[in-house]
Amino acid sequence: MLNKIYKFYLYILGLTDKFELRCKKFFFSGRFFTTNSKIRRQSLELLNINTAKLALLIEKYYHGYSNYTRGNRLIMHRNLAEIESCFLEFSKSTQLNANDILAKFGIRFNQDEINRLMFLKKISLFLKPGSKLVYEAGVAFGQLLQPEDAIKTYDCNQICTLYLHLYCLEYDANDLRIKLPKDHVCLHFKGLDIEATNGEFLIDNETTKTFPITELLAVNLLDVSDLNYHTTPISPKAFYKMMSFAKRISQNPVIEDNMQTAYKKMSLFYIHKSAPKNALFFIEKIIDKNVRLEFIRQISDLYLQKNKFKKSLYYANIAHNSGQTKHIYTQMYNKLVVELKNVKTISDAKRHKATYKRMLKIARKLKDNNLINNIKDTLSKL
Repeated sequence: MLNKIYKFYLYILGLTDKFELRCKKFFFSGRFFTTNSKIRRQSLELLNINTAKLALLIEKYYHGYSNYTRGNRLIMHRNLAEIESCFLEFSKSTQLNANDILAKFGIRFNQDEINRLMFLKKISLFLKPGSKLVYEAGVAFGQLLQPEDAIKTYDCNQICTLYLHLYCLEYDANDLRIKLPKDHVCLHFKGLDIEATNGEFLIDNETTKTFPITELLAVNLLDVSDLNYHTTPISPKAFYKMMSFAKRISQNPVIEDNMQTAYKKMSLFYIHKSAPKNALFFIEKIIDKNVRLEFIRQISDLYLQKNKFKKSLYYANIAHNSGQTKHIYTQMYNKLVVELKNVKTISDAKRHKATYKRMLKIARKLKDNNLINNIKDTLSKL
């Protein structure tokens, strides 16, 4: 009875199993008193339990893929189980000569390390790109969990995620590290780089810095959304939570630059959506003062387009943009001029004396002597 109630509880939450519930709590529980090291330790535990399911939930919650419903995730989980089964069968039936693979590298490994390395080699052979596995930048991880007869697409961090998932069927995720060359991700094991996109093992002396395997989670969190997937809007606060979460997991100093880039993109996104409040949420987090002030000027413009002159002036002043301020006053003046378009006589003008006074006040703000003198002359006749 309790089991049925628990399953119904998961169903109501839109979750498939206990692991997804644990992941959801990990993503969204308060962490005010939780250290970054504890978050990374918890991340590693989840990676070891089920890297692939964790990756799917990251995409569901933080990329907003609308087709990642409970039912579709269950289908992807079944496809994942089929991949696991096929791989383990392939691994048992495939014999490798370690000397043939390791001779060219000149690195000494103990037997336990060789066993792990050969397991990784079997993964590379199993997932070797071909007619059913095609590289495509910026795709979702779910593309790798399509039915067996479908053509599966992948990019570097997604294929690394599947490598890690299969590796964790036998070994600990912490055995591996990752490298982050510009706009790329590859796995690393004891001095050897594993280029998951083509299955090659190599030594890259140009990129030497490695990061803990949990860094892959930060990469997936900050990954661009797959344009082939329909997405539901992510609220600014949820997006910021994702940014903060990635920062707490990451040990890569470059992540701050990535986050700043994301804040700028989100600011522009909401400016173009004419959503100034949402845009300001991200603008306030931009470190570059010049960029921040330019975005605030654009916020001023948004309010000006809505004829909200007070708010427009407020943000123009924050941006310290005298040109914008003058532009706003000009628009305010022109709007008042339009209100007076039907004034033909002194009698008509007298009924709009308050409007002329507002125009005089604006003309003084504009420091336009011609306007000031003309309006004063008009007011003297009223």
